[in-house]
Amino acid sequence: MRGAHGAYAITRCGDVMAVQAHGPWNAECIKQFAKDYRDERVIFKGKRWADIVSHIGESLFVPEAEAVLTGAITAVAQEGLCHVAVVIGRSTARSLTKSQLKKMYGKTEVDFAFFDTEAEAVVWLTENGYSIDHAKLEAHLLKSPVTP
Repeated sequence: MRGAHGAYAITRCGDVMAVQAHGPWNAECIKQFAKDYRDERVIFKGKRWADIVSHIGESLFVPEAEAVLTGAITAVAQEGLCHVAVVIGRSTARSLTKSQLKKMYGKTEVDFAFFDTEAEAVVWLTENGYSIDHAKLEAHLLKSPVTP
């Protein structure tokens, strides 16, 4: 197995999973991310939840990683993930990132939208009925994503 390429931080913030994702990513990183995400979101079993995913840096996926992430999104959508607020304000490859993510999320039942800031994402998720722990989200945003 090749080494993981990409980094992330995951935090539960109320009804929302907050993710900071620093790319580019390969399949190994996405597989580890999916495992770590699953461990964190187990508390939502039987409930609906949302994600705020903040993309940082060269936020691109190699084709293998794209396939793995699409499968992971499809799986968690069947378990309660309903909305994803994608923040691409700190991505250095915004157009390509947006295109890749539209393709991935478009294959799922998840409602998603793109934002420039986390504050805009919070408004959208709140309007969709999610409770967000703002203190935890603020602390999460101060974390540096790490390579698994």
